[in-house]
Amino acid sequence: MNENLVLKMDENQETIPSVLGISNERAKELIELCRTSLKSTDTFTESIKEVSEKTETLEELAFICFELGMVIGVTKGMRISTSPLASLVHQMMQGGSEE
Repeated sequence: MNENLVLKMDENQETIPSVLGISNERAKELIELCRTSLKSTDTFTESIKEVSEKTETLEELAFICFELGMVIGVTKGMRISTSPLASLVHQMMQGGSEE
């Protein structure tokens, strides 16, 4: 396996950005990049391409793809209020835990 394509993860962390070694500040920047890209492109594929050009690491790209995947899930009817999975993922993105 190509070692350059292996994600570096800290399994002792609790949020997706921190597991990927992304600071809260950088995660917010990446989320804003996603939002901006979604508004300026016509497809999710174009958004991923646009945002990937602004990522610095493979871990950031993985986070971006995860974030855009969340958007795809929500736009296809997966709502946080009715979906346990969406609720759990939302809580993880916010840094909380399921109580």
